[in-house]
Amino acid sequence: MSVTYHVTIKKEYAEAVLADLEKMDAVQLSKEEDTEVPEWQKEAVRRTRKAIQENPSLLVDEKTAFKMLNID
Repeated sequence: MSVTYHVTIKKEYAEAVLADLEKMDAVQLSKEEDTEVPEWQKEAVRRTRKAIQENPSLLVDEKTAFKMLNID
């Protein structure tokens, strides 16, 4: 079974970390090209940010959010 992880590496360490990973037989590196964020998604984020700025009480902590989603 294959598992995919997305890892963010600090720029100053990226080259060394990737070189070490390439040496491992158990790791397969796949480079994904940057993708363009659709305009509808950018607009949705703008609306959300504006709503939060106007009404900060819309924000909830992680525990409350998980409870709302029925996630333990």
